[in-house]
Amino acid sequence: MRTQWPAGQWYVEFNGPDDLCGFRCRQVLAEGQTRYQRYLIIEAPTLGKALILDGVLQSASRDEVIYHEALVHPALFAHDSPRQVAVLGGGEGATIREVLQHAVVQAVTMVDLDEELVALCRRHLPEFGGRAWEDPRLTLIHADARAWLATQPDASLDVIIMDITDPLEGGPAFFLFTQEMFRLVQAKLRSAGVMSIQAGSAGQAIRLLPHLHRTLQAVFPRVIPYTAYIPSFNDQYGFMLAGGEACTWPEPARLRGLQAERRLPALQWLDPDFAPAIPALPPYVRRLLAAEGRVLADAQPFQQHQPFSLHF
Repeated sequence: MRTQWPAGQWYVEFNGPDDLCGFRCRQVLAEGQTRYQRYLIIEAPTLGKALILDGVLQSASRDEVIYHEALVHPALFAHDSPRQVAVLGGGEGATIREVLQHAVVQAVTMVDLDEELVALCRRHLPEFGGRAWEDPRLTLIHADARAWLATQPDASLDVIIMDITDPLEGGPAFFLFTQEMFRLVQAKLRSAGVMSIQAGSAGQAIRLLPHLHRTLQAVFPRVIPYTAYIPSFNDQYGFMLAGGEACTWPEPARLRGLQAERRLPALQWLDPDFAPAIPALPPYVRRLLAAEGRVLADAQPFQQHQPFSLHF
């Protein structure tokens, strides 16, 4: 059987050796190679504007708010007073946009290695960051996130949000998903501090999730995995919230109170009624997290070529 490929220009992403997804491309806004990664910024009918790095879709304007609300707000709501926040990565600017909606936040330091990519995003994806780039509470630093974090005083941050690419071998995030990195994160957080991080697919393409869960559990007393369906990823996506014994998932009454107290506008994905369902994982994911994964270390980092087989 042969299927004729539709006419036009298409962006195609391979999920593995046996499947792919494709999006019709209306316009290529930018394409090239920075010092650290290949980039492609396109406009597509089903995605809106989209950022692709090293052949992997990172975010699309049609639904990026789901990803960024899922990454940012559970951590900020889990902390009583998140005044000092660090965002590691986050080149598009949408992560700082969400953080800075919380009036209680006094300072945000965004540390992104790739200055060229950040400039490209500000030029071609201005709606992602919006006015956050000009917020006086923001400090933008172009440096290696791990090296920068190592220079910060211990117990100096309330929340650390890791909005970084997948740990592809040779990529800029390869050693940001290891036990040594998370010990560094823990050291820089205050006693009530929390962190959040994207954990890759929680659906048909699960690879990173169980390893990351096991690694965070080796460092933090409390680790809360949760998921969100991202339409442009065509997948259920994983996230992790981690912190000390006091780290808990925010309850509806707490969310309502904090939203009012922090003058936070109504969110588009996370609200008090929906929040209790978010960390509820299906049985197959719970079984996988309980039985699979290893602690990732600098000497033995994540290996992308070792996928898991889901057994239902």
